Order: sequence, then C-alpha cells, then structure tokens
Amino acid sequence: MFRVGPGELTILMLFGIPIIAILGGVFISALKIFKGDSAKGDSAHDADEAYLIQNINMGMSRLEERVEALETLLMDGAAPPPIPRRSDSVTNSKG
Repeated sequence: MFRVGPGELTILMLFGIPIIAILGGVFISALKIFKGDSAKGDSAHDADEAYLIQNINMGMSRLEERVEALETLLMDGAAPPPIPRRSDSVTNSKG
C-alpha cells in the first residue's frame, strides 16, 4: 500500500494546494475567454445596471430628505400626539 508520512504530507500541501489554485484560475480565465466574457460587456447589461443605480440613488435621496424632516421635528420639539395606552382605551370604551 501507499503510505504518506508527515513530511511528505507537508510537502504535498505546501506545493499541491497553490498549484491547484493556480490551475483553477487559469482554467476559469480560459473559460471566460472562450465564452467571450471579456471586459467589453453588453450594452444592455450596462444600461440595466445604470438604471438600477439611478433608482437606488433616487431612493437614497428621498430617504435622506425624510430623515432630515424627522430630525427637524425632533429638534423643534414638535412631538406627535401621544398614542393612548391599551389599558386607557379599554377603560374608555367601557365607561
């Protein structure tokens, strides 16, 4: 049978793992070149991505405005009317 001692296992791990990683990277790069997924990209994909980024930007702007409005309300001391407690509403409806 084939036996691997601790020395051989260490050498195998030190050189084998990086070699496997490098070969995997070369294989993935070759697949990307073969499939045509280069840096040029699709114009439709770029347009969709730009549209999504614009929507996110508009949503963040609206959120910023809402937060500023809430900060103004809190800093001015204008508090919303208090919400009645559950026990108050139960006693008021019976009484």
